Amino acid sequence: LKGKVWVADFIFTRCPDACWNMTQTLVGMQDLLHHHDDLRFVSFSIDPAFDTPPVLTRYGKLAKVTSAHWWFLTGPMTEITRVAHSFLLATLTPDDDILSHSTEFALVDRDGVIRGYYDLDVPSDIPEMRQAIEKLTR
Repeated sequence: LKGKVWVADFIFTRCPDACWNMTQTLVGMQDLLHHHDDLRFVSFSIDPAFDTPPVLTRYGKLAKVTSAHWWFLTGPMTEITRVAHSFLLATLTPDDDILSHSTEFALVDRDGVIRGYYDLDVPSDIPEMRQAIEKLTR
């Protein structure tokens, strides 16, 4: 991702609503911004025990992800927790077996600096994120 502009979110495929809506929001961005070759989308699963690579692949196909520049990532829970905390977008509480995460997207610039957070639940945030992406990918 070094040298690329990217949008990160934290999801899990068994999520009943917010995660699917977040993914569909990024599908819309993918469709609108497909001409930006240096734009990437990265969805981190916060449920690595269930969200194996084949599960994430099926989820991406179901969501109509068409970009080769979008990755659904999983890994050891310790690493997912570290990444989630560094973005301040997810709280993992394995003691209660509860998966909790923000409905925000993080926009990261070519230098790996988070340039903004955009909340799915704030209607004005999504057009603002698109404008910020356009600005960063010029």
